[in-house]
Amino acid sequence: MTTMANFVQFSLFLAVAFSITACSIPNEQPSGSSEAKVATSQSAEDILSAAREKFDHEQAAWKAQGLSDYSFIYLVRAPLTAASNAFVTVAGDTITRIDPPADFKARGNRTDDRGIKTVSDIYIGLFNFFEECREIPLKEGEKLVIDIRYNEQYHYPEYLEYGVIPQDISGKVIGGSPVICIEVSDLQPANPAPNLIFDLAKFNLERAAWEAQGVTDSQFRAETFPDAYGDDSANVWVADGKVIQVSDGADSKAFFYEMGSISDIYTRIFNFYEQNYPALKEGEKMVIYARYDEKYHYPRYVEYGIVGQPPFIGAGTTNMAIVLDHINGELLSYP
Repeated sequence: MTTMANFVQFSLFLAVAFSITACSIPNEQPSGSSEAKVATSQSAEDILSAAREKFDHEQAAWKAQGLSDYSFIYLVRAPLTAASNAFVTVAGDTITRIDPPADFKARGNRTDDRGIKTVSDIYIGLFNFFEECREIPLKEGEKLVIDIRYNEQYHYPEYLEYGVIPQDISGKVIGGSPVICIEVSDLQPANPAPNLIFDLAKFNLERAAWEAQGVTDSQFRAETFPDAYGDDSANVWVADGKVIQVSDGADSKAFFYEMGSISDIYTRIFNFYEQNYPALKEGEKMVIYARYDEKYHYPRYVEYGIVGQPPFIGAGTTNMAIVLDHINGELLSYP
């Protein structure tokens, strides 16, 4: 069984092994960060499970973007070490430049107490941290702290606070603390796609969340807009994943049957992206824009197409709005 002394040593190693920022618990956290989650031995497992679930979600979103060329600002203030920062450049998922070089070194997949990691390797380090935490018992009076904030646009961990702290009977932190704080900021892709408007990471996450609900039967109202198949709307019934009925009065019944279920709509959008993006002509831009229902994870509004420059919304695109009423026989309730 790993001892607490080894845990503190492990935490210190992780702080400088990740390419972010480290510090002892600050009086003020960065804007937008949540209050640190503090766990006793009884609740540590729950805290770890919740943190791991969010971690898995964000790591999947990071991977889905396929970012391998980017830059970011790295800052570290670990306990008993001087604060340092650097501007880091990554190409081909490998660190190629650090400014100023100062005391930091990039050594490929290796790291020492001055090492800076890529975002992908930061995620690997976090995974190892979670695994290690599950094997480390807390001593009486000790508290486990885990607080992670992820960037909403690019899905990298931009703030991380973790460690074990002693507390008195009132719950107030006493003495020095081995808690580590790490930050990565201002991550910028080196070559953002100039001819694509599509949040693929968000799309993949929402699609996976929809499929995880196991929906086979549903009922929804769909509406199309000009520049698609005319201005039309219909009620659509789905059973066993197939459209079985479209309400009378819809001028574009064939379109709604072809559109299919919510799962089919997700597939249609992804196929449009995968098949057409590589073949874009000079001056063309692909637009795939969606707003998702936060509770049921279906696209409430979708617009996709290939347009000229600049990409005028509604010009040359297919537009549809969807309101889902029933899932597997249950009438849905919305907040």
